[in-house]
Amino acid sequence: MKITSSREVYKCSLFRVTEDRASDPKTGFKIKRSVVRHAGSAVMMAVDDRRRILLVRQYRLPAGRYIWELPAGRLDPGEKPLQAAKRELIEETGYPLRGAGPNWRRTSSAPVTWMSA
Repeated sequence: MKITSSREVYKCSLFRVTEDRASDPKTGFKIKRSVVRHAGSAVMMAVDDRRRILLVRQYRLPAGRYIWELPAGRLDPGEKPLQAAKRELIEETGYPLRGAGPNWRRTSSAPVTWMSA
């Protein structure tokens, strides 16, 4: 897919929204999408020795209810994704990071998702 046009349709202090059009040069398939763009975020998948995953329960206005999710949050200016993930883990759960070093690995191609082994 190749983006053929993009225009900003909304902007605030946290994010902006673009309306993007793209097409596949080989097939001619075309799409139009509204895309939320922001400075980045980090997600922490904390796994304990018994292989349990730590979740937090938070109220989400768009969902109109509480939902269970992984600790996550946006990057502060100048903050690296792993620093943000560690900060969010403490802020949202009260649990500090233990055993970082070689126990940490990236779990996706995105530069913001990390998992404790």
